[in-house]
Amino acid sequence: IIAGIGHGHEDVGGGAEGAVAASPAQRQFQRITPENIDTFHLHQDSSLLPVSAVLIAPHDARSATILRGRYLEGDDPLHLIVPTTVIDGLLQTLFRIGRILDAVVVVIGAATAVAIALALSLATQLRRNEMQTLFRLGAHRSTIAQAIFAQILLIVLFGAVLAGTFLAPVSYLSDKIALAIVAVTS
Repeated sequence: IIAGIGHGHEDVGGGAEGAVAASPAQRQFQRITPENIDTFHLHQDSSLLPVSAVLIAPHDARSATILRGRYLEGDDPLHLIVPTTVIDGLLQTLFRIGRILDAVVVVIGAATAVAIALALSLATQLRRNEMQTLFRLGAHRSTIAQAIFAQILLIVLFGAVLAGTFLAPVSYLSDKIALAIVAVTS
């Protein structure tokens, strides 16, 4: 069913002379439930289909442990897995990657704050003589403060636009990036 070899759908009505009348618009079931399990069927001879997995539900923990012990050989082509263990491992990997990405964001944010502080300091230092000249010509301290504030505001706005330009696609694709990292590390 998962591979698309078989499927289930609503009851197909009979056509003329007992022929089956199905159409591509027929609604196929997305989930196997007790109510629709009888509608699932294969379009190939079942003897030609491979067996890729078998679900086993042991009666107790002792039986499960014995069964897992029988498939511990490294050269055995058959593998016995416990789905909850595999899912827990994948989730731990995802959360570990999430913590790493969070740390990277914090480091980049701190580096950005330092870079902005340095840019503002440098811009103020470079314009110190201009500010002193304005003050000597009679400009009020508030006018000079407004000029410095406007300069700081322009630098911060430019930095925010630049950061948004690069961070928007990364934040939009973060789930796909995390899944790609998990696929590579698995």
